[in-house]
Amino acid sequence: TVENTNEVQKVEMKDDVTKVEISKTDIAGKELPGARLTIYDKDGNVVESWVSGDQPHYIEMLPIGEYTLHEEAAPEGYLTAEDISFEVRDTGEIQKVSMKDEATRVEITKTDIAGKELPGAKLTVYDKDGNVVESWVSEEQPHYMEMLPAGEYTLHEGSAPEGYLLAEDIRFEVRNTGEIQKVTMKDERKPEIPDTPKTGDRTDFLFWLLLMGLACIGVVAPVVSCFRDLKKGGE
Repeated sequence: TVENTNEVQKVEMKDDVTKVEISKTDIAGKELPGARLTIYDKDGNVVESWVSGDQPHYIEMLPIGEYTLHEEAAPEGYLTAEDISFEVRDTGEIQKVSMKDEATRVEITKTDIAGKELPGAKLTVYDKDGNVVESWVSEEQPHYMEMLPAGEYTLHEGSAPEGYLLAEDIRFEVRNTGEIQKVTMKDERKPEIPDTPKTGDRTDFLFWLLLMGLACIGVVAPVVSCFRDLKKGGE
């Protein structure tokens, strides 16, 4: 409004800036530190790069237009998320972009040869450097592990359930996938050993000795009797 005055009447216009808040979270929505993130413009140029922390990443003055949020590397135990495309609009409101990371999931099954879950086996998972990752005793359900960093591991059986043989180590790889990765280790039964006579048990020996004695008596007695008859005839 121009007023009826000879004073200089001032009109002021202020421009706000665009404001974007980038959240990097786990599936539960908790901020996830340690992810290396980059924003690219529609021409593939790098706009900004950073490592996620405990708070959302705040960016001002992004030109209006289309962008891509890319995860260069995920925190240990998490999977690299797919790229997210977003648009910065002509508004002074805070525009929020969220990227979620899933964790790796591994299911370890301990069974007999028939495939039935076998409780009582002491198992350990080692990483490629020989460090213990986790140890447990098998139960009637598979053992579930989350957030194993992608890489190579070894499943080792420290002791088998009674009546079973120790299984050989199994090497497996945790891949960068959200699917449940399954590892199975099978135990064979110990071979049955027939009963053997106890040390110092002379029962069988005495039995056979008695039979041999009786057999000898059966052979010797007729000879002695014949010898006596011959002797009497000579007299």
